Amino acid sequence: FFSSNWVYEGLVTYGQGGQILPSLATSWTIEENNMGGDAFTFTLREDVRFHDGTPWDCAAAKMNFDHLFAGELGSTKHGWYGVGEYTDNWYCNGDMEFVINTSQKHGPYLQELALIRPARFISPAAFVDGGADPIKANSCQLAWGVIDGTEVSEDVVCAGITGIYGTGPFAFESKDTVIDGAGDTYD
Repeated sequence: FFSSNWVYEGLVTYGQGGQILPSLATSWTIEENNMGGDAFTFTLREDVRFHDGTPWDCAAAKMNFDHLFAGELGSTKHGWYGVGEYTDNWYCNGDMEFVINTSQKHGPYLQELALIRPARFISPAAFVDGGADPIKANSCQLAWGVIDGTEVSEDVVCAGITGIYGTGPFAFESKDTVIDGAGDTYD
């Protein structure tokens, strides 16, 4: 988790004293929705690119949420901390505005979005088959296999990702050189 925070960013982040600060979102509003929860409307940061050059926009945010919360992933693998449990729906309101609706009020929702899990953003280009099908080719890690859904008619198939491309201050660079504990290098 520690090194992932260097590569991937969320909509918000923690500042000094636990203050919630902008990250991939520059601002947000919170209003009560008609489900008894909240509507979080995030204005997204402009002129941001993932490490592979793909632009950050609402379509990228939505695709990530589509994969994170496909089928039963929201309540099984990403259900802890409440984000997966209370996130009801999400959509784009233009290219740079992302809206998330919760099914009920959940006080620490923004704080949980500031954590590394469940919601950090990866380049759409890193999704298998372009990310088009979060049920049949989900970005979830291969070791999870197939996740049986109880509220969906299909199982979520974990296909993994094709690259490690975030928007954070550090980019992953693969090296073929291995350095052992004695400091010796091997190619």
